[in-house]
Parts: sequence; structure tokens; C-alpha cells
Amino acid sequence: RSPTPPRTITDPSLQTFTCSLCLEILSDPVLIPCGHNFCLKCLPDYWEQNQEFSCPQCREIFTTRPELHINTELNEDIKKIKMAIFSPLPSQNYAGSGDRAEESYLMCAVSYCQTPLKPHFEAGCSPG
Repeated sequence: RSPTPPRTITDPSLQTFTCSLCLEILSDPVLIPCGHNFCLKCLPDYWEQNQEFSCPQCREIFTTRPELHINTELNEDIKKIKMAIFSPLPSQNYAGSGDRAEESYLMCAVSYCQTPLKPHFEAGCSPG
């Protein structure tokens, strides 16, 4: 059985870290004056296509092109999130039985076999 796929940007917990232009996890996020973040590459492309400096999300119009600087704190948080999402979890044995876990959940890092699921639910975790 193949491993559980990593969480994607459709995961509601990742929406804050998603560029509304490319719909991917932010890459080199830049913060514009209205408070929205976009990928450093996406925003200038958007402005060039639309021929005005406005926020793609709230539509606020800027009289001059805002200077773009990478939001370093957000960028560091995104790097940590990407490491957590895309790093494989170590394979765990279930209850010392020698059976390999069939699924792992990134939120709680508890691995389990299909039957029984008792350790997973006792840990208070739920799927992705």
C-alpha cells in the first residue's frame, strides 16, 4: 500500500499560507499595503497583465507600485510547514507486533494499522 499523500493547499489549515493567484503554498511571500500576501513572482505578473497596481484579493488600488520585500517571518514559517508536510514520517510498528503501520497522520504523528484504531483515537487525533 502506498503512503498517505501529503496535505495539499486544499487543506483548510494551509489556506493562510496559500497564494490566491497561483493557488500554491506561498513562495517568497511579499506583503502589500492592504495586508495581503502573494508570491514574489505572481504579484508583478498580475500587475503587468492588469496594467494597474491593485490587490488581487480585496481590489484596493494603489496609486504607485508598492515596493515589494519578502515577508521574512512568514517565509520562515512556510519553510517549517513545508518541512513538516513533505518530510516522510518514520515508519512505526504497531503495538510491538512487528506489523508496519499502513497510514500516518501529520497532525499527530501517530501511525496505525487499519484494525484496531484504538491508539489513534486514544491520542485524540483525527485524520489530516
